[in-house]
Amino acid sequence: MSQSKMTITGLSNKADADKVAENTASVVGVKFVNVNYEQGFAIITHGDDFDAEAFKAAVNNLGFTAA
Repeated sequence: MSQSKMTITGLSNKADADKVAENTASVVGVKFVNVNYEQGFAIITHGDDFDAEAFKAAVNNLGFTAA
């Protein structure tokens, strides 16, 4: 499995991080999501079928910005 790091802006607290992790776990290819709200990033453990654009869209739909 591979890992990708993605910057996420707009995270204020652990509840925000948990919200992102819970709502992105079902994105195609995602196996595990670890969100660090203090430093503003997520580490995504994923398979070869991971869709980074779908992950970004899921984060953006929550009111945060993924890049």
